[in-house]
Amino acid sequence: ASLTSFGLTLSFAATSVEWRGASYPEAGQHPGVLAFYLIGNLYMSYATAHGAWLCRASARQTYSGARQSLTVAALGLIVCLLGTHLPRVLSTTGRLLLGTDPVPGTAHWTPPLLAIGSGLFFLGIGYPGLRTGIIKARLWITMRRHHRQLRPLWAALYQHFPNIALFAPTTPRREAWQLRHMRLRYYRRIIECRDGLVCLSPYLPEPIHPNHTPAHQAQLVHTALTTTRTQAALPSIIAAPTTHDTNADTHHLLSLAHEYTQLAHAHPTSTTAP
Repeated sequence: ASLTSFGLTLSFAATSVEWRGASYPEAGQHPGVLAFYLIGNLYMSYATAHGAWLCRASARQTYSGARQSLTVAALGLIVCLLGTHLPRVLSTTGRLLLGTDPVPGTAHWTPPLLAIGSGLFFLGIGYPGLRTGIIKARLWITMRRHHRQLRPLWAALYQHFPNIALFAPTTPRREAWQLRHMRLRYYRRIIECRDGLVCLSPYLPEPIHPNHTPAHQAQLVHTALTTTRTQAALPSIIAAPTTHDTNADTHHLLSLAHEYTQLAHAHPTSTTAP
């Protein structure tokens, strides 16, 4: 790179003032301009060839989704090498040394190939980041939707057991504009719903059995929240997950919250403390 910079500086200084800044199509037969583009394209030929080799070598050593991305990036560099830089090296060398162009028309048909190769390279390099961004956006949207679906159940539990909340509660309208820290607030809501159900479980009209449907459990929760029960019974697990997976726990909570929301809308009875 240092030698290339030195050569480009010398060729630029040796070129007459009126020819400095001339584009490749304007190079014609001027020695200084031809030398400048010869040195530049020689270096770009080396850079694209070495870059393509590195991308391909890295692709062979990985088994993730980046393998295809690196292969596409290597293909883009090869297109730039074979479609633009090498033809321009041959063209400028012939015009500079032999006075004739062995590869005519490089000023016209190489720019489209350069654009295609560059596009493929940036597509290959940028695809993993773009894919990660899309996955994170979808996950954020899912968490936000589940966070909103759990609010009716959470609000009813918080009304009776305010100690379950780590953060100060906000109104639904204000909560709709809270876009940051969604992951933290989502898992806090799951934990707080679980804590509230644990606190409520001794006051259920009847113990929860594993064969109870989410609708039946929601009815028991709704009854416990809307009636006064003075004598606590043995606690039971509400919306118990069938596996130890976090997603299974969330799924059962969402099913219970959905059924409870329907009951709360159908029977808008003021709740009383257990």
